[in-house]
Amino acid sequence: MKRTLFFLLPMMILMACHTEKEVAESVPSQGNGGGGAAITVVQASPAAVASPKVFIYKMKKDYSQKVPVILSADKKTIVSYPHPRDVYTNGQLAVPTQLKDGYWLDNRGISENVAFLSYTYEEYAALSEAPSVSELYKKIIDKNPITEMWDCGRRHQFQDIVSDLNEAIANGELSKRFQKVK
Repeated sequence: MKRTLFFLLPMMILMACHTEKEVAESVPSQGNGGGGAAITVVQASPAAVASPKVFIYKMKKDYSQKVPVILSADKKTIVSYPHPRDVYTNGQLAVPTQLKDGYWLDNRGISENVAFLSYTYEEYAALSEAPSVSELYKKIIDKNPITEMWDCGRRHQFQDIVSDLNEAIANGELSKRFQKVK
């Protein structure tokens, strides 16, 4: 019984999360004789997917070409790291985008507990498999590289994300529009 609930509950939650209107369509029955009653077919649109969070940040040094990993709060363990195939976004290496005044736009999925490895994106992408967690930990070059970080909401909120963020930076509006993380 518990196993059944374990599998059914997530399915029920997903089915309840549809945000777009369902479309009903009457289709003639294809039973014998062709004169059967119409069947109503309901086509549900896929549930909306939340867009990624937007973080901009400044670093102690330029680590923009280095692969990020996420550490535990005490910085003693890697809690998240990419597979070499996962360092791409839309077919391009997911290096951060340089913004005005030394800010960088995250394109990989970092947090305030980010650390950078000695691997460049290109070197890491060339690996066939991710190294072990202990090997990755040995490759960390800075466990506390971020000097300033801002949570800027969700990507879908921006018309032109780079232009919009550069404008906010240039106009000194970061603290008015976004939440400081670090």
